[in-house]
Amino acid sequence: MLSLIWAEDRNHLIGRNGQLPWHLPADARFFRQQTTGHAVIMGKRTFLSLGKPLPNRRNLVLSSTLPDQPGILLFPMLAGVANWTT
Repeated sequence: MLSLIWAEDRNHLIGRNGQLPWHLPADARFFRQQTTGHAVIMGKRTFLSLGKPLPNRRNLVLSSTLPDQPGILLFPMLAGVANWTT
C-alpha cells in the first residue's frame, strides 16, 4: 500500500529556499508518527534540505546526479521506486 503525505500553503507552495514556508510543530509530529518505520520517498532537493537521512525510515531519494551515500537508496526514476516497493 502506498500512502502520501504532503503539505502546501494557500498558493500551493511546498517549499522555499530549501525550507518549509511555515513552522507547525504538530505538523512535524504527525509526519514523524506516520512515517517512522516506513519508507519515505523524496526528491534530491528535499533530501539536501534535510541534511541527513530521516532516522528510523527507509529513505528513498529520486535523483540521477546525487552520489550514493549511507542511509539512502537512490533511484533515477520513479518507476524504480515502484518496482522496489512491490
